[in-house]
Amino acid sequence: MNNFFSDFKLGITSYFSAWQLIKNNRMWGYFFYPLCLSLVLSFTFFRLRIEIQDYIEQVLNALINYESWWNWAKWLTSWLIQ
Repeated sequence: MNNFFSDFKLGITSYFSAWQLIKNNRMWGYFFYPLCLSLVLSFTFFRLRIEIQDYIEQVLNALINYESWWNWAKWLTSWLIQ
């Protein structure tokens, strides 16, 4: 357990020293562009996941006649897709 805390402390101090290295050597360009690309891709894939989820939910709702089923079936289907 002692090794965990020493490694955790080493990780935290290394993180802040890495920020100092980026700041002191003016390496923001190497950090900023990948950050922007990562944010754009994350937003795009998040939005795509929502669209695919809605599409799958619509297809399953069309295939299953919920009027003869209980309300929990619709909730269960929605929950399983999410």
